Amino acid sequence: MSIPQAPNLGQFLRTNGLDTIAGYAYAAPLPGGGSNFTALFEDGPKKAVAKFFFMGPSAIAEKRFRNELRNHQESRKYADILPEIYEEFASPDGFVRGYIMEFVDGISLEKLIPSAGFGETEQLYGAFYRVVWAYHLALRGHVHGDLHPGNIFFTSGMADWLDRRPESPDARILDLGASISPYRFRYDETFDADLWSDHHKRFAGSFYSLAPEFLTDRYTAAMQSPGKVDCWALGLLLYKMTTGQLLNVADSLGHFAADIGNGSLQRRLDQSIDQSIRGYHLKKLQKLMLRVRPAERINLMTATSFIGQLYNKDDELLSRKGDDLDSYVRHSCDPEAHLPPHERSDSPY
Repeated sequence: MSIPQAPNLGQFLRTNGLDTIAGYAYAAPLPGGGSNFTALFEDGPKKAVAKFFFMGPSAIAEKRFRNELRNHQESRKYADILPEIYEEFASPDGFVRGYIMEFVDGISLEKLIPSAGFGETEQLYGAFYRVVWAYHLALRGHVHGDLHPGNIFFTSGMADWLDRRPESPDARILDLGASISPYRFRYDETFDADLWSDHHKRFAGSFYSLAPEFLTDRYTAAMQSPGKVDCWALGLLLYKMTTGQLLNVADSLGHFAADIGNGSLQRRLDQSIDQSIRGYHLKKLQKLMLRVRPAERINLMTATSFIGQLYNKDDELLSRKGDDLDSYVRHSCDPEAHLPPHERSDSPY
């Protein structure tokens, strides 16, 4: 079954008994959703978003739906960065399933990025800090797999947020349709060969934000390090936020694989960064997040600390260059890494 067009969506939902869900009535279609579709529902002034999945004759559609729902619900346990899910639903015949969730009232990062990028400004550092901070809070033990500006929303304006310097990123992350929980595939008793195969097929179709190790035998190992895989996508996002342009990774999946193998991918990425990024520390962060070899790439915690200190103009970071900066990064940008536990500022003793 194809996704119904906007003028017929209301009739399609009525026919399937889904025009009212959890007290909310269908109002309008929403963009996005990939092979599924989303729609706005309303209950008076209250809004909600319903995401619909076609189950089809194959069991993999049910597994894909369950994977997204489960990963979303597990991520909500850590922080309310992802929207709250109100209720799961299904059509009477079970062919259409989905869930209805909180409507995020904000502006997408896609609309916020100027055509020429933020440049190397306080707005850039603040905006990117909000993104990695939100990701660090929400997606622990999961790989998002589809981090693009349209899936990231800010619930407050940049100027307002920079003036307030709040204790929250005021950012929301959406759409775990491509997400994966790597630990679930690490053990025989939880390994699902069909779902694993489905992940590979879908990712291979949109390789741009895909970390290079996906095409090597290092993929499973790299996924175990928190945020290591998505740090690649976040590095590409940082470049787009800075310059307004996509960093040229490859023209096709075949070229991507070939350039990984012959070493030219890293040289080309570094050259593009050198030509486009002026700031010493921003350039360093950009390159650290876009290392082709996962062992050389920083993890999410270090990336969050780095951009946070850059945003806060922390001399602990800005005073370091060369080998001194490399050593600092290896210690997760922790200025107290050299202290014994009882002398640290966060020590309970």
